[in-house]
Order: sequence, then structure tokens, then C-alpha cells
Amino acid sequence: MRALRWRRLLVVGLLTASLLPVMAWPASACSCALGSPAEMIDGHDAAFLGSVAGVRSAGMNRHIWTFDVQRWVKGDLGPTVDVSAAASGASCGFELRHGEEAAIFLTIEADKVEGGLCSTLDADAVRAHLDPQRVRAGTATTVVAGGEGAGAHLWLFDDRGRLVGSADDAHDDWLMDFSVCPGGKRAVELWERTVVIRDLATQRGLRALRVPANVGRVWCRDAKAMAVLVARRDHATGDWRSIARLDELDRTLVSGDYVDVEVVGQHLLATVGRDDTLLRRLSLRTEHASLLHQAADDSGAQLIVPPGIEGFAVSPAGDRVAFEVTRYPEVGQRSSEVFVYGISDGALLTTASVGSEGSAVLWLDDRRLVFTSYEDPPVVLDADALGVLAELPAEAGWATVAGADGALIGMDGPRLSSVVPATGSVSVLATVPTQFTGWVERLPQPLRVESASRPRRGSRGAVAQASTTSPDPTDPTALGARGFDEGSQPPTRFALGLGAAGVLAALCFGAVRRRPRRR
Repeated sequence: MRALRWRRLLVVGLLTASLLPVMAWPASACSCALGSPAEMIDGHDAAFLGSVAGVRSAGMNRHIWTFDVQRWVKGDLGPTVDVSAAASGASCGFELRHGEEAAIFLTIEADKVEGGLCSTLDADAVRAHLDPQRVRAGTATTVVAGGEGAGAHLWLFDDRGRLVGSADDAHDDWLMDFSVCPGGKRAVELWERTVVIRDLATQRGLRALRVPANVGRVWCRDAKAMAVLVARRDHATGDWRSIARLDELDRTLVSGDYVDVEVVGQHLLATVGRDDTLLRRLSLRTEHASLLHQAADDSGAQLIVPPGIEGFAVSPAGDRVAFEVTRYPEVGQRSSEVFVYGISDGALLTTASVGSEGSAVLWLDDRRLVFTSYEDPPVVLDADALGVLAELPAEAGWATVAGADGALIGMDGPRLSSVVPATGSVSVLATVPTQFTGWVERLPQPLRVESASRPRRGSRGAVAQASTTSPDPTDPTALGARGFDEGSQPPTRFALGLGAAGVLAALCFGAVRRRPRRR
């Protein structure tokens, strides 16, 4: 659950990519196809890194944007360039502030230069693609995964933010879920209709298995990734309907109608209901269900919408679950409450009121939580008493795991960043060449990366590769030995589009369900 917010954004992208294929830009009615930096460069007439110098009206709902160019990536139209775009972001025009930096991709017809929201990427992501970070031999402590289209999708970093390993995506689709196995030596990746077992020390794919289109979550249960659980969605409602073993998909372990699910130990934690949300605990062995919490309000205040559980997160040790219940009362009254429950016995361990509208509660480690808010800066909470330990800078809501020397780390767009709670100092450790990253995980123990090699020629969107992802033909468990025929290709994003539309629409409905914000 640490990557819940980024996973929701990725789900939105998956949905729209399958429908058109396009990707919905947050907070805008515009829909557009955004690819990796390499794909965007290949698909446009010109591209540059620059900053906004000015904007003026051009009539007929059009604006002319003037950019100061820092670096031409493709083509060269001079040190400044005027770009025609729609007047509003809702119509796919630019959503940039004066002086703001971005990577802009241009379409040129005759003397008309056009761009907009659908041709804008994070400048740092494009820089990371153009100037790959060198892979160093070392010990990995943090893994980052995500991305879209072909190219690098997994990066291993040490505590100083140095890249010690990277893996390529041979698929031309989206990484839908990612799970680090106990021990931190292997990981399970869920692509569209394909599950890949990967060795993290070498970044090599070991096995690949085809799965039905409605499989949307994976959990690795043992160090060698031999026991993997998956969750399947209902096509019509979008609810999670069943949990099964990857190698026994026809045998359901637990079934029901769940809004959000998480496997921990021998239990399934699941929220049920869309108004007065229930948090239930179910045994994976017996299917016995018990109620952990029901969102309710006893303040007597008039509420705009009913209270509900805004997601939940399991502690790294797997013994506790934390969540926040958001209320929308009259102005001036506290609107959120944080709860921590024991999972094995279902006991309420602690609770505390928070005076701001919460958006998520995430575990930094087994001692601390971070509470993020829509309106106020994030705060670090003591997990035992929920007292405030530190207030983070407003822009540090990305902090999701505890790093070295007391720092907290997380993904700020394509940037692996850290923040020191005591001082609020924020620094960028590394940058990955993709607009979207869904998962950042602290490995349970440092992992020595076995070897580092030069990037493969023709690799698109890669930082630099620590080893080839091609299977060893002498390894009977290597990629292709199970799951799909050697001659077959994993389905592309476009080919899967219409067929997966119903499943992804349901997935988006369930995963990004949010109640309206207080007006």
C-alpha cells in the first residue's frame, strides 16, 4: 500500500490507454497519448527542453506560448520558439506557469508549430533518457519500478542514490503491479496478461506466465517466488472478487465483493461498501471473516458526505494496519481520524484526531507513519501514540519509506528524492527516464548486485542496464519455459485496448474511488 497514490495514477493511465489508447491527464478533461521519452521523440517533428517566457492570446480559443530553449533534443528552431496551443488545459492546451521548465514536443506543419498538454513531459525524465546515469557496481537498498511502453522499468539504487542495476521491459504495455518477495532477492511483476518473476540481483527474467485479463494484483509469498497470489476483478462492478494462487487460478482461496484488498500473512484485509466503508479481515485458510472497523461519525456535526476509510496500509512487519477516516463536517471541526489495529487479534491499538482533510496514511517503517493531507503539509506520526514527530515541507508528500541516516525517501515524479525530517531539507538522489513510477520499496536487506554491463543497443528509454534480461537457454526455469510459447509475443497496449476496456474501466472505478472534497 506504500505506492497507493502512484498506483491510482497508473490505473487512470491504464484505463484510458486501453480505450483509445490514451491517458487522462489529472485535473483536466483533456485525454492524450503520452509515451516514454524515446517514443515521444520518435513521434514528433521537433523537441526541446525549455522554460515559459510568455503567453499571449491568438484568438479563436488559441494561445501563443513563447519558450526560452535550454536544449534542442530534436531539430533546432533557435534560442526561443513560439508554440501554438489550445487556450485551456481542458482542451489540451499547456498547463504551465511563467518560468516553469518542461520538455516540449512539437508538431510542425508548413510554418505552424503546435504543442500542448499532450506533448509535454517532465524535463528531468527526458534528461535522464538523454544522459543516462552510469551503472556502478554496488549494493542495492531501494528498488523503483514503473513506466510505460518499451524501455527500462526497474531501477536499483544504493543509499547515495547511485544506480547499481536496471531492467528493460520487453513488453510494449504497462506495469500494473509489483511485489518484492520476502528476503528481497526476487520480485513479481504484473503486466497486461503476463506475470514475470525477476531476479533482482541480476535483473534477469526467470519465468513468465500468461494470466487472464481480469488479474490486477500480485503478492509474492516466498523468497523464490514459487508461491504467488493474485487478485481478480469483476468485469461489471470493478470490485475485487477472488484471490487465488498463480499456479492454481481455477481454485479460489477467498471470494467476495471488495473495494480494496491487501494480503498479509494468512489474512486478506479488504474494504467493503462504498458509503459506510467496512474494513474486514478474512482468513485465507478458512474464509472466516471478521469486522475490524466500520467508518462512522458520532460528533453530531452535519456532514456533507458520509465518512469512509480512505485506503489502508500494512506495517512492514505485517502485524498492524493503519488507515484514516475522513469526515466532511462544518467548517472549523476536525475532519480526519487515524486508526491503528492489530491484524492477528483485531484489537484497536491507537487512534487520534487530525485537524485536516487526510488523503493517505503510509508506513515509513515499523515505528513511524506519514499522514498526507489535501490542504496541509504532511506530518510524521509516532505509530504507537500517533503523536506528531515532525512536519515535512508541503512538497514532500511523496515521502513513503525510511532511508539512510534518518532521511525519508520517495518518488517525486521521475525523481528519487529524500527529505530530512529534522530540517525539512529536500534533495534529489537520482532521476529515472519515465514520466510515471508506481512503486518505491526499501529492500528488507541490502542486496549485492552481481554484475553490471553496458546498455544494450536499441534499448529505448533506459538509464543504463546492469545486465541483460534475455533468458539463459540452459536454465529450465528461464523466461519462456512456462507460461507462453517462445514464438508468441505478449500483447501490445494497442491490441489489448478494446478487449481490456471493460476490465480497466471497472478497475479504475474501484481503485480511484474518492469522495468529493469539501467545498
